Amino acid sequence: YTLITSISRVNEIVTFANREQLEMGKRSIDKLKNFM
Repeated sequence: YTLITSISRVNEIVTFANREQLEMGKRSIDKLKNFM
């Protein structure tokens, strides 16, 4: 378990989290549009 593997692991998790946040953001924008 080297430093490089843990760094790439962290990058995977961060990328996944960012994608989740983008999806949530898109969904809330769609909801706002429906209210307008």
